[in-house]
This record gives sequence, structure tokens and C-alpha cells, in this order.
Amino acid sequence: MPISASSISLLASCEVTFDELGGLNRLDAYFFCYPFASSDITNFSKAVISTRIVRSAAEMVDDNAYRVVLFALL
Repeated sequence: MPISASSISLLASCEVTFDELGGLNRLDAYFFCYPFASSDITNFSKAVISTRIVRSAAEMVDDNAYRVVLFALL
């Protein structure tokens, strides 16, 4: 879902996966882009792109808990 306010842009994405042991994982990725300018030492203006990735894991008791969590994400 891209968001843009003036010259700042944000793109957020979410992915739900199972790891090699069958645990439920959620990956959240955020991408930011914004202009950066400086006139202190030298005059320049560049676009800065930064990312943040967060991995969350949940320990579930039974299969029904997986279904509840996955259905809530839809």
C-alpha cells in the first residue's frame, strides 16, 4: 500500500509464512523514500531510500489457533 505525503513516499508490505519447523511467521517490510538536501559543506540534493524489515513469530497451541490467526489477516 503506497502512501505519499508531499515528497515523502512509503510502501508497506506484509507476508505470512511457515518456517521449517512449522511455526507461523509474519514479515513486515517498509520502504521509505524522501528527499535530502544540504548546503553546509557542498550543495547537493539526493533521494534517500531506506528499508525496515520486521520478523514476528507466534507459538501456537493447536491447528485451530493457526486458522483463527490466518483468517483474521484476510
